[in-house]
Amino acid sequence: MVIPFYLQNARGLSPSYAGLLMMVFPFTMVLGAPISGYLTDRLGPEILVLWGLGILALSQLLYVFLAIDSPLWFYVVGTAAGGIGNALFQSPNNTMVMSAVTKENFGVAGSLNSFARNFGMVIGIALSTTILYQAMSAKLGKKVTTYIANRPDVFLFGMKITFFGSFLLCLVAFVLTLWRIKKARSRTVKA
Repeated sequence: MVIPFYLQNARGLSPSYAGLLMMVFPFTMVLGAPISGYLTDRLGPEILVLWGLGILALSQLLYVFLAIDSPLWFYVVGTAAGGIGNALFQSPNNTMVMSAVTKENFGVAGSLNSFARNFGMVIGIALSTTILYQAMSAKLGKKVTTYIANRPDVFLFGMKITFFGSFLLCLVAFVLTLWRIKKARSRTVKA
């Protein structure tokens, strides 16, 4: 949601060029997802979920450091990291969810998993735009509901706050997942 404003409004790139740059994320997901599925079957899902969340957190942190004059390769690296992190996370996370239920409940578990993913995307968009415009409003000292022409500094401030919030969310997910995996392993050792 935030990146098109950064690429087109703040950087002044054409919509087609911005769209091409934004394709880095799905492209790396398309390449990484089958590899992630293969590795999930070979290594188990836990380590890949952690790696995926860790790389996603790193990608959000890289976005915090974007500036108007950042080289485009820096954006591409951050976006590719996000795509790889997402690819590493999705397949093993689905495996972990589905392996936690009995065969009779696969349909319900799959539906709830899909619902949670879609609900998270909707809430994520709403939350990110809310954070973006609240931060921009705080920086400008008045209510902001759109990109302010000739004030990329206001947008960049809001963007950095938004991506830092996303980084914190990924970090919390990483820590909670690590805690859950350690807790499950300690129960297995005791049994």
